[in-house]
Amino acid sequence: MRLTVSYLDAPSRHVADVIDQDTNKRVGYIRSGSASSGGRYIFLFNGNYTARCTGHDECVGFVKGVEAVLNHMRASVDRRSDGRRSTQAA
Repeated sequence: MRLTVSYLDAPSRHVADVIDQDTNKRVGYIRSGSASSGGRYIFLFNGNYTARCTGHDECVGFVKGVEAVLNHMRASVDRRSDGRRSTQAA
């Protein structure tokens, strides 16, 4: 999984998509808050991972953190599955 934030250069655009580059699917979005709140809200994987950030770098950091955790979890499951198969085959 490789997540990327795709900002559009439209001044009226207040939502940026978060795309999984491996599947080319939208997995979430970042929405700008109101002028008074000054924050940005991130919603990933149907709201399972959410955050409120103050700037672009913090948003990207959160997205990359979720990517790292999910890749680690998937790798752990894959390693356990491989170990079970080799034990059963012996």
